[in-house]
Amino acid sequence: PTIEWEQPLDGMAVATPAVTSSIVYVGDYQGQFYAINRRSGKVQWSVDLNDIIYGSPAYTEASETVFVGNASGELFALAAADGSKKWVRQVPHELLSSPIIADGNIYIGNGPSTHYYPPRLDDNEIARAHEKGALGIYSFKQSTGELNWYHETPGPIIVPPMVSDGKVIYSRAGETETSKSSV
Repeated sequence: PTIEWEQPLDGMAVATPAVTSSIVYVGDYQGQFYAINRRSGKVQWSVDLNDIIYGSPAYTEASETVFVGNASGELFALAAADGSKKWVRQVPHELLSSPIIADGNIYIGNGPSTHYYPPRLDDNEIARAHEKGALGIYSFKQSTGELNWYHETPGPIIVPPMVSDGKVIYSRAGETETSKSSV
């Protein structure tokens, strides 16, 4: 394979980009989120999302929307064409995991602020995190960002959940759990 193009970013990217037939979507440690032309490597648009972007974005062609979270706990629904904000939702703690799209909903997990990625937390740090706000999995309506439900977990969620047979499956602190998905 050969490298067709390179595009410098403002900050380091730590997640896998979302790639469509024509655009590459990726965020960086400076909070910049980019849409890059897949053929030329030129930035089509970029938007400042206020804080570090740890997770990979999720793209849906049906609504031409890109979903991405940041370290301030903000989940963004961005218009794929120009990066304009369709909606923004706030949760406690950083959004370390990537959002996933399933059945017209967005699922994402959160975790406490830490200087490590992935976080290395002891029981006292997890207890302090719970005092600052709930840790868990969130389900939002894809079209409006309305909260469907929230499932509290004993520890941070740093990897994306998945949906299978109507259930949300997620990992936290080395364990795997299943939560029934009801909307």
